[in-house]
Amino acid sequence: MTNLVHIRFKVSWTTAISEIEASWLACAIDGEGFAFFRENTKSYGIIQPWPRVEIGVTNTDRNFVQRAADLMGSSVHIQSKIGDPAKDGSNHKKTVYATILRGHEKVLEVLKRISPYLIVKRGKAAQMIKFIEARIWGPKNPDGRRKKAEATRKSWQNPTMRTKRMLGIEKARKERRYGRPKSKSGVMM
Repeated sequence: MTNLVHIRFKVSWTTAISEIEASWLACAIDGEGFAFFRENTKSYGIIQPWPRVEIGVTNTDRNFVQRAADLMGSSVHIQSKIGDPAKDGSNHKKTVYATILRGHEKVLEVLKRISPYLIVKRGKAAQMIKFIEARIWGPKNPDGRRKKAEATRKSWQNPTMRTKRMLGIEKARKERRYGRPKSKSGVMM
């Protein structure tokens, strides 16, 4: 009988993956994927005070990426198109599909499950697991709250960001007052 391990996240899905599936996912991430761990990342042009962790798989075969996405509990999207039209004279480019799992809790659960099977990215996975487990997340982390407040205050000093935020606040107020605007076809915008 195969051992099944249930991975539960706060989002509304549960998946059970066997040892074979965990080793397949580890191979996919080792060979065609990535483990991303970086502090001081940018989001919408603003440096975020918290670190970012991601794991994912990219490939030109949608079924391969879909299998990895199913095991990780993420979705598949088109990342880019690759190819050199100058070489073969055509305009055909291959579509590159990607699945990316974000969020410290989700990434931690998957990494813990597949880390015994990783070879190339084993060191990076161990570093990510150690970092995530050592952090205090959420409202109990005063350092994170302070850094986020500082980043928000700093971004309000930027005239472009301030204008964008003010327009967004005004738009939200109008939507609350009058509802979302409808297009000419009657569909909500």
